[in-house]
Amino acid sequence: MFCIWDDVNSPENLEGLNFIYWSKSFSLENSSFSITDILEKNSDRYKSFYLEFVLELGLSEHNGKSVIDLLALKPDFSFWWMTLIAQKNNWAKSPQINHILKLMVLEDWLNRNKCKKLFINTRNFELFRTISKLCKTKDIKLINLKKKNYFLARLKIIYTNKFFYLFKSFFWLLRETVLSIPFAITSISIKENFKSNVIFISYLSQNEIENDKELNSDYWGPLPSYINKNNISSNWLYLPNRKLSFFKNLLFFKNIKEQQINQNNYFSISSFFSLTLLGEIFRNFLFIFRQSRLVSTSIKKESSYYWDLLNNDLKKSLFGPEMIRNLFYFSLFGRISKTMSANNLIYLYENQPWELSASYFFGKKIKRIFGFAHSSIRYWDLRYFNSHRIYKNNFKTLFPFFCDLIVHGKNDLKNMTEFGFPKEKIKEAESLRYIYLNKYLSTSTKHKMSNTFLVLGEYLRSDTKFMVDLLTSENVKEVLENYKIIFKPHPLCPVKKSDFKDLNVEINFSAPGKLISQSDLVFVGNVSSVASEVITLGKQVICAKDLTLLDMSPLRGYKGISFAVDSDSFSKELRKKTFVQKDTYQESILNLDESLKLWRNILKI
Repeated sequence: MFCIWDDVNSPENLEGLNFIYWSKSFSLENSSFSITDILEKNSDRYKSFYLEFVLELGLSEHNGKSVIDLLALKPDFSFWWMTLIAQKNNWAKSPQINHILKLMVLEDWLNRNKCKKLFINTRNFELFRTISKLCKTKDIKLINLKKKNYFLARLKIIYTNKFFYLFKSFFWLLRETVLSIPFAITSISIKENFKSNVIFISYLSQNEIENDKELNSDYWGPLPSYINKNNISSNWLYLPNRKLSFFKNLLFFKNIKEQQINQNNYFSISSFFSLTLLGEIFRNFLFIFRQSRLVSTSIKKESSYYWDLLNNDLKKSLFGPEMIRNLFYFSLFGRISKTMSANNLIYLYENQPWELSASYFFGKKIKRIFGFAHSSIRYWDLRYFNSHRIYKNNFKTLFPFFCDLIVHGKNDLKNMTEFGFPKEKIKEAESLRYIYLNKYLSTSTKHKMSNTFLVLGEYLRSDTKFMVDLLTSENVKEVLENYKIIFKPHPLCPVKKSDFKDLNVEINFSAPGKLISQSDLVFVGNVSSVASEVITLGKQVICAKDLTLLDMSPLRGYKGISFAVDSDSFSKELRKKTFVQKDTYQESILNLDESLKLWRNILKI
């Protein structure tokens, strides 16, 4: 008999059972196995299954109309692509996607093996209900091993009903309206029709504002400087940064408006807000609300026993702040596109819903639109991938496809084209965010023997906590006794010294390249693209790997990379690295050509 074990603690006193380990693996004796291991060994198969599954949900029909058609805000644009289900953000917004992928593995196993009874141990109520429904379709008796109390989980279902989400969505709209009006009625707002060579859509960097760094360098590297020096006209549009205070935002745009550097204009998209947009937003909301019942019915039928893992994402998308935010940006970019024009438009590509609005409206007047994947494209970061059929049948999917995708490495190029992205629509260019590493390359290969252990924090609090917990475990602290430990937090995920208990750690905010070049050994998270910087500078690296998640490391598949899944494996890898007297990884995965030849050719500047 088998037991599905979804627990961080090892099974005890359960003789006679084999285990199907859902996340963390323990003993693999007898017939026990790891679902995650099977998923990784057959990753292309299940990744493709999931991408096709999402498209089929969109194409599922009710009375002859697909979900995509039911949510068509325009004849050639569907709101479906702005939903959390279509966005596929398994990294931060939709963690249940990882369970769906594992369920696909489980279903295949059940189809190959005769099984009349299954045990389960999980705290995830939605996962329990889903596996119960799967077992019911196969006439398998599912026994809840510990009879967990799911009262809080049921309470959560009430807490996340559509009326609660509607309240939150209108509160979001009220707040955004109040914060946008000052930008729209001051001299910051734009009243003229600006034509430029390039329109950039970007994020306002908190790091640049608070530390007086060169504007736009965090995301775009030396490209803005090249544009300034060569007097190339450009308009920069910034998404609101709510991490910065309202007054800092307002003051920044006021000051930069007065300076007006060269041929460039800088605007918050809030500057284009008008109260008249609220009418359009409300009409689109009513349209989505009226269609929501039909959409939910279609998705529930098509998704079958996966429904419980999709339900909350669908409710957020149709009723929650995600819905009203997407409608807000849809109307706002519609207005902006009437005011601005250019030869090229380029935006930071992360498959965020606002990107679809921008490419849709500007695509009607600008032929050259580019999405720039400014960070490494990780294999399991499903935001970047779609079913290959989307690119071939746009008339059915109503997908607002941009002109070209720009990537900054051969690994990214390979990841995208292997999963159906048209080769003729993808271009490779210099790695703008990482060109600054050139000044450290000449010194990074010299081993300094300084016994410096660098830890580079993650964006998400949960990922950073996983790393800190590994660092502060007793067997790891013992190995690190002779190291100077430096922790650089992610700008959006601060840490305190007290987080490290009695471990002596220096918190340092210097540039990653500088700290990496001065270190002997570097510890990185499971997601951050900073791992690419580490091996570019030739440093030894250990990657944290949380087995409850998928392998999101940009170094996935690279030979010789060490991974730490728990304190034992971490201390073991640390001891190995301690005896290595030279740097080992010199993979050329980034394009650091300072001439920007490829970028100049793409933008024709």
